[in-house]
Amino acid sequence: MINLLKIEWLKIKNYTAFKVMMIFFIVGVFALNYIVFTVNKNIVNNVPGAGLVSFSPYNFENTWQSTSYATGFILLLPALLLLMLFTNEYTFKTHRQNIIDGLSRQQFISVKIIMAIIFALVSTLLVLISALIFGFASGSTFSFHGILFVGYFFLKAISYNLIAVLFSVLVKRTGFAIGIFFIYLGSENIVSQLLNVLCMKLKRDS
Repeated sequence: MINLLKIEWLKIKNYTAFKVMMIFFIVGVFALNYIVFTVNKNIVNNVPGAGLVSFSPYNFENTWQSTSYATGFILLLPALLLLMLFTNEYTFKTHRQNIIDGLSRQQFISVKIIMAIIFALVSTLLVLISALIFGFASGSTFSFHGILFVGYFFLKAISYNLIAVLFSVLVKRTGFAIGIFFIYLGSENIVSQLLNVLCMKLKRDS
């Protein structure tokens, strides 16, 4: 598997879109959380009556959840990158060359899944680092309380990435795959909202 990952790295290391989107994502994780941190510190806390509510999103009791939630808005970037990378395999016929060179179809799919997991792990690591940075910046006492939310973030990241891999393998064309991916995300949000409303109604009626 290590050799297969080395082959994947050789494919993407000089790919401009890979470099640009990864830079945007890495910078985006810290920039997005910095914006929320700064707005809360300099604006929200200075609103009259704000002192009555003792809530800071980046205290160590909340930083794990806040960072995971904020970063979740840009999880599309690594998923879209994976989708582009894998559909390019079909566009430029590199998948055929890999199979001709001795790579089995099972290995071809397996390494794509491993790549999706690696992307999710890197995203989660960035969340952990940013949570620590802004947690210490808040001046609060270090705590692992709420760190379970980082695990939820990992599950969200890996689900996005695996859906991207699925669509790239099934559709094979970049434009169509991206379109279907966004349609899926929109449908998922609608269904989740409907389920939330249904749950609230059931609780109210019970």
